[in-house]
Amino acid sequence: MGTLLTDALPVKARKFVYLVVALASLTVTAYQAANGSWLTAAASFTASLAAELARANAADDEGQADVNEAGEQSAPKC
Repeated sequence: MGTLLTDALPVKARKFVYLVVALASLTVTAYQAANGSWLTAAASFTASLAAELARANAADDEGQADVNEAGEQSAPKC
């Protein structure tokens, strides 16, 4: 059971969506910084990082995180 996005799209498509969101957010951040709105630009940059974190944490094998023999979760593959 997941969210609408995880149920509707495969992992590669979700990673692409997350990348597009991050790039759009970085574009807005650059625009805001250029206009002198540094506080709003910092908040937008944080949103960009959150989108990249979501992309990095998307499980590669349809909802199953990678687990090694010791039962520890390995780093996500990008």
